[in-house]
Amino acid sequence: MAKKKGFIERLLIGTEKSEDFARASLPSNRWELFWDIFKGRFGKLFKINILTFLFFIPLILLLFLRSSMIAGFNTQVPYGQAIGLGYQALGTLVGAAEGITLSANTYSLLFLPIVFVVASLGISGAVYVIRNLVWSEGIFVANDFWHGIKANAKQIIVSALFYSVAIYTSILLLSFASNLEATNKASKAVTVIMQIASYLIMVLSTIVFAHMITMITTYNVTLFQAFKNAWVFVISFPVNNAAMLLAACIPLLLLLTSGLFKVIGILLVAIFAIAFFLLVWTIYCQWIYDTYINDKIPGVKKNRGIYAKVKKGEYEEAIRKHREQMALLGPSMLGARPVKPITDEELKIEELPSMFSRKDIEKLNESKKALYEDNERYVEEHKNDPKFLAIQKLRAEDTEKQEREKRIAKAKAELKKRRK
Repeated sequence: MAKKKGFIERLLIGTEKSEDFARASLPSNRWELFWDIFKGRFGKLFKINILTFLFFIPLILLLFLRSSMIAGFNTQVPYGQAIGLGYQALGTLVGAAEGITLSANTYSLLFLPIVFVVASLGISGAVYVIRNLVWSEGIFVANDFWHGIKANAKQIIVSALFYSVAIYTSILLLSFASNLEATNKASKAVTVIMQIASYLIMVLSTIVFAHMITMITTYNVTLFQAFKNAWVFVISFPVNNAAMLLAACIPLLLLLTSGLFKVIGILLVAIFAIAFFLLVWTIYCQWIYDTYINDKIPGVKKNRGIYAKVKKGEYEEAIRKHREQMALLGPSMLGARPVKPITDEELKIEELPSMFSRKDIEKLNESKKALYEDNERYVEEHKNDPKFLAIQKLRAEDTEKQEREKRIAKAKAELKKRRK
């Protein structure tokens, strides 16, 4: 029975070197790919999330400032207090709270494009690393993160600016509709239409932005091409987009709750929520690309990160057929000359130090010469071994056969020429 590897050995070497590893355990579809990354690379997802979260700090501070403004204004308005106890008599306060919210949103969120630009830098690096994870490529989180920023920041920043304008518009529209509803300055139907329009702008702009950043990271496209193709995907897959957006936002939706669930949501955002969103959306987009785009682009690989399932016994059957073919071919002509096995530890190539002299070069040449001479002695000693003699005999017979066929072909050509 094979000895089970220890924790440190598994950590350093990995499970792919263990005896119980099999290709059948590799992901064969997008669902398995997601779980393989989420369970096996959670540490990398955590690192990606922490790096991205740092770029979201200005956005978080802006939202905190907005909440503080609303709370501060509300404390200055006497909602329901008794008149004469320090408060002057006021007129109707209907719609005051909604008006305060509208005012706070209008002025505080003017800085939304600036903080979105900063956040988009983190998104540029994160989506690049996530893409490499989905493609099952080896990654160094910090190095690839900064490389992603350098490669994709310009286009993603412009995309984030348009996205921030859409979000700002939808928030103001929603606040304005609430204010009109509270003050009865518009009918119920009008306010409902405004609210629906604000939510549609918010959802559609989020889906378009998510498609754009994934496409920019995957293909060499212009900003206009990414925008156009993102809208094509929005129109073509409305149900899939909505379902995947909801699934990707599960940890973030807890922020809309209160009490313990909101605390859990904050912890999840700090631990993995941003990386989780990008992972789900990237896997979904890669499925779209493989299904509808990659076949039309020459040289593009499909199903990266996914492996065909290997049925039990397929490897054994392949090995058996290979051995049968080798037996029919006989001994390889490549083995006609003895080659010394690499077993001598005393013979090695000298390494040149970073600062080397002529003496170091002489040592290197001497070590090469020693290896050459040692191999030649081995060839001389084993050239008459039966297995090498058999191969040399086959080679001689093959050479003789080829020469005989050449002579026959030459004789036939000469005979044909004489008959003419």
